[in-house]
Amino acid sequence: MLRDAIDIVSEDPFFDIHIVTSDGNGFLSDTKAYLHKFSYKPYQNKYVRLFKYIVAQFLLFFVLSCQLIKVRLCGNRSVVIVNTLLPFGGHIAAKLFGHKVISYIHETYLKPKLLKSFLKKIVFMCSDKVLFVSNYVRDELNINHPNGIVLYNGLRRDFLNISIDTKQKFNEKNVLFVGSLKPYKGIYSFVRLSRLLPGFNFVAILNTSDSEYKDFEIYLHGIETKNLTIVRNPSNLAEYFARAFVILNLSDPDNCVETFGLTLLEGMSFGTPVIAPPFGGPLEFVDDAVGKLIEPTNIDEIANFITYISEDYFVWENLSSNCLRRSKQYSADVYKKSFFDVLSEFI
Repeated sequence: MLRDAIDIVSEDPFFDIHIVTSDGNGFLSDTKAYLHKFSYKPYQNKYVRLFKYIVAQFLLFFVLSCQLIKVRLCGNRSVVIVNTLLPFGGHIAAKLFGHKVISYIHETYLKPKLLKSFLKKIVFMCSDKVLFVSNYVRDELNINHPNGIVLYNGLRRDFLNISIDTKQKFNEKNVLFVGSLKPYKGIYSFVRLSRLLPGFNFVAILNTSDSEYKDFEIYLHGIETKNLTIVRNPSNLAEYFARAFVILNLSDPDNCVETFGLTLLEGMSFGTPVIAPPFGGPLEFVDDAVGKLIEPTNIDEIANFITYISEDYFVWENLSSNCLRRSKQYSADVYKKSFFDVLSEFI
């Protein structure tokens, strides 16, 4: 969503956009913005990682402060958007030297608790506006900022021109999973489902490193998975959404509560019914009209629901149509207008 926000603002020649971020190539590398990078590398050891994180925040504070002071000396105004809770160095620099500060909060799960409490206080004290990606995030963090609002994620613009064949989607019976190999994301439950439903094609789209995937291959060795296809880091994700019969989110709520569930919404924008956990962000846009909320550990109930909607095209098609209608409430244009409404308060 940060990339979408940057692309939206870059369409307006009124703004000069500067991005302060860690070094390395990523989804911000090709934006129409001035990039200011500082060194940061996460470590496995939690104590080293915490130390490096603190050092990185001092670097962030210094780099951003220099840029904001230059803006002030030139007689210009600045609006600083700090993405996520973690960059407290950015929040403090923006408060001291910027004109307005917007915090954009996506996450709720942070450890240790003392750090989380500290970051929440920084956001409260430094922000002129706080954007939460869902009511769940707002309520869970309980920051109680007087100018805190919910700004739902929007759908990607590059998904707009993909054709959908509902008959093909129904007949091919592709059950889709999009996520990582982290155990709490539910990939192992997905494998179990594929064995329970041999008449369906299970497709797992995985964002994973080589080392993680090697361990997963060892797990799959010897398991009957003829109807399971693994696709790593595809560039054509929209095509998989367009051909999916149903999309699943199987995240374990004891270890990972989805703060929004964007991949579910992306699937819905292609007329794909969804199955999601009855916790967190998905509660705000998933109900019986577009799919089913089911406890991820209840594999049998999930299998029964998939079987049920596969037996009658008109039942499935009704869910598919509802998905298309509901997803329009989260379109890129809706997001763009909402985001500019926020910016217009400070320019």
